Amino acid sequence: SEKFRLQKLTESYGSIVDSMPQVMDFDTLREARREVAEVEVDVDLRALMNVLVRDLQACVRNRDISRVRPPALCEGCHFVHGVCSMIREGPSERATLVLLNLAKAKAWLDGSVTEDDIYRLAVYALAHRMELVRHDRGIEELERVLRRQRELNEERRARRQWAILERLYRGFSRELYKLAKEIAIEDLVFAEELMKLEEEWLAKGLVRPEETIRQRLMLNGEL
Repeated sequence: SEKFRLQKLTESYGSIVDSMPQVMDFDTLREARREVAEVEVDVDLRALMNVLVRDLQACVRNRDISRVRPPALCEGCHFVHGVCSMIREGPSERATLVLLNLAKAKAWLDGSVTEDDIYRLAVYALAHRMELVRHDRGIEELERVLRRQRELNEERRARRQWAILERLYRGFSRELYKLAKEIAIEDLVFAEELMKLEEEWLAKGLVRPEETIRQRLMLNGEL
């Protein structure tokens, strides 16, 4: 059975493992883990990690429950050229926690952690937690996905779109809503957030169903 094959393999390498020098004792390791857990990571970097994982999870056609999988699922989709089309199965929420722990460890070791570090660490946090459409390309494909994701985040920063969304959360503005819809057409996660607001505005009579981003995506066959 698989259990006995694993046991036999472990026994065959046992002497090699036992011969390895001990780098640190368990008490030192336990103390290091405690110190890492107490490290504070900048709130903007935490937000970056959350958005990064959410972007890799996002699919307007709900790939997680669809019988059809990417790339077939992506045919005709408005977001067919987006990062989401490169992903067959996205990461779970645990990926965010793992990435945060890696960021804390980096800060503990080197005294700081930067946005560049987050993208580098993401390779280690995500490689075995998601499946890519071009999985045959291995880590190189994941690095390509992360480069695309970084470009998207830089575009978001230039458009100041999260600031626009924050202002809309504070109160409805017809002018900002129009601008937000233009952004949502090109940004799936932003569109998901805007649709949540639209539900509230519809209930209050601030917008009409036919003018919502949800309706536009439905007409395009995305929802």
